[in-house]
Amino acid sequence: MKFFKKKKSLHDVNFVKKYILGNEAPFRVVEAYKTIRTNLQYVLSPTRGKIIAVSSSNQGERKSSFSANIAIAFAEASAKVLLIDADMRKPVAHKIFELDNSKGLAKCLAGFEPFHSAVHTDVRPNLDVLTSGSTPPNPSELLASKNADFLLDLVKDEYDYIIIDTPPINIVTDAIVLSKKACGVVLVANYGKTSTKEFKNAVDAINLVESKILGVVITGTPKRTGVYAKYMRKHGNVYAYYDYEYKDHDKDNKK
Repeated sequence: MKFFKKKKSLHDVNFVKKYILGNEAPFRVVEAYKTIRTNLQYVLSPTRGKIIAVSSSNQGERKSSFSANIAIAFAEASAKVLLIDADMRKPVAHKIFELDNSKGLAKCLAGFEPFHSAVHTDVRPNLDVLTSGSTPPNPSELLASKNADFLLDLVKDEYDYIIIDTPPINIVTDAIVLSKKACGVVLVANYGKTSTKEFKNAVDAINLVESKILGVVITGTPKRTGVYAKYMRKHGNVYAYYDYEYKDHDKDNKK
């Protein structure tokens, strides 16, 4: 009987940090993010939009690592980028970038902290990060407040692109609230994990409030599905990339 190593948990932050774009990122992954960046630029161009909400149907679909990576990809194209961690119940951005989370979005929206003293500047070249801050008792109300509108109006004048990492759509209403404040939503689905029903429920929720779906990103895609991914890009507003978790997994399977 042959045994294989168990794949890393999608909530393992150390594992996620390993796969944030950097000098050691595989070429095919870097190019995939560049393709996604270009596609998003074309989608946003007609509306002159710059605020992108990122969400998923449920937990563990790699939306936070995607949010971080696409923010880095935009920043590497010399755009001034702000990444906002609006998943105040289960924040990840401060762990990925190893930042202090004592200040952040929650205190800004509650009026306890001005944006410019809460934001982490130059986390990467051209990239600023506003972490979630301490978990408030009323995340949905804060995100729906006028203070959230004021904050986004403020940062729109300072940044070329604003990426908002939101909670999963099928779990809480926060993502739907933010989708109405953004130019549209990038919906992240995990290959082999996200069910058709879960995905459809998330799409229906976005359509119900008449928000725009900018595209879909499929994470964890094994290399053998390249033809399928190409078909998806050709026949719909869908972006797919290969998660390099499978690079390690394939090595395990060969042992």
